[in-house]
Amino acid sequence: MTNDCSERYTETKLDDIDIIDCENFIFKYKNRKKISNYKSGGIAIGYKKYLEHYITVIESECPFVFWFSVKKEIFDFQENVIFGITYIPPENTNYASDEAFSEIEFEFQNFSKNNDYMCLLGDFNSRTATLKDFHEIEDTDDTQFNDISDINVFSDICILDDMNISRCRKNPDTIVNKYGRKLIEFCKNNNMFILNGRFGKDSIGRMTCKNKSVVDYIICTCNVLENILDFEVQEFCRLFSDVHSPLSLTLSCKNKKHSDLATNNFTPKIGKWKCEKTLDFRDNLDGEMIEKLFFKIQSLHNAKENAQKPEVDEVVFDLCNILLKSAETTFGLTSNKAHRHSKKQWFDLKCLKAKKEFRKSKRLCKKIWFKYI
Repeated sequence: MTNDCSERYTETKLDDIDIIDCENFIFKYKNRKKISNYKSGGIAIGYKKYLEHYITVIESECPFVFWFSVKKEIFDFQENVIFGITYIPPENTNYASDEAFSEIEFEFQNFSKNNDYMCLLGDFNSRTATLKDFHEIEDTDDTQFNDISDINVFSDICILDDMNISRCRKNPDTIVNKYGRKLIEFCKNNNMFILNGRFGKDSIGRMTCKNKSVVDYIICTCNVLENILDFEVQEFCRLFSDVHSPLSLTLSCKNKKHSDLATNNFTPKIGKWKCEKTLDFRDNLDGEMIEKLFFKIQSLHNAKENAQKPEVDEVVFDLCNILLKSAETTFGLTSNKAHRHSKKQWFDLKCLKAKKEFRKSKRLCKKIWFKYI
C-alpha cells in the first residue's frame, strides 16, 4: 500500500459542520470540537473509495489518537493491521496533557491483546534525540523470567539486526523534552520501534518541524516493520502544513486479491510533466473557457467584500479543470500496473510463528553461550 492510497492528517482545524469533498476519496474525522469559531487540533484520514470495504474506523474515548484498522487482504499480513493517527498538543499550552501517553497506551494495550500488527503515526510533539527506544537483553535481570518466551518479549530488537537496520537512530535534533522521554518509555513498554532516522530514505535522519526539530514520528511493532518498503520525511510544503513536513510510509501489497481490486477500480492518472511539451500544453489550454473564467474573476473583483465563498470555489474549480484538461491532452493518461507476487501455500500462520520462535531462541542461546564462556 503506497502513500497515494491513503492520507493521514493531524491538526486538521475542522469541526463537525465542515465537509471535505474530494473526488474518489473518502474522509473521516476526529474533531476537537463539534462547532467552534476558533478551530484547532483535530485528526483525519482520507482514503480512496475502492478501499472503503477494507478500512474500518475504530471509535474510542481518547482525544489524542484516531484508530482505524485495515484488513489483512490489503497487505501481505497474517492479521489485520491497526493504525493510530496521533496528535499530542505541545507542552506548556492550554491543550497540553500529562496523561496523553497514558490514555493512548491504555487503548493501545487493549487493541494489541489480540493483534500483533500495530502502528502509530503523527505529531507527538516529542523530542527524543537519539535515546534508545528498546530494552537491551543484557540490561535485564535473568531472574525475573520464568521461561524462554518471557525473555523473547525483550528480544524483538534483534529483528532489526536480521533486517540490517541500525539499532541506533540518527537524529539532527539533539534536544530531549518531557514528551520525548514518555514516547521512548512507551516504545520500550510496548515493543514499538521508531522509523525516523533508521529506515528507508530517512535512514539519514531529517527534521520534521520548521527544519529545527523532530516531533513527528511513525512507530510500529516488528511485525509491521518486516513489511515496510520505505519511509521518508518529505520536503516541507505549505499546502499540507504551516510548519510540519509530510511523512510517507510505503507498505508491501503482495496479496493477489488486492492486485485484482486495484485493477478493477482503475483510476487513470495524467502523465508526468515534460518540459519539451511546454508549448503544447499552452496551446491546448481552452481559450473559450479561459475567457469565461476571466469574466467570473472580474465580476468577483468588482463585488469585492460581497463575494461569496461558493463563487470563489467555483472559480478555483474551473481553473483546475482548464489546467487538467490541457495536461490530459498533452501528456496523456497512465496507469500503475499491479505487481503480483507468488506466496507458498504451505507457509501459513503456524509456520510463521514457528520461524520467529526459532530465530528468537537461536539468538538467545547464542547470547547465553557467549555470556558463560
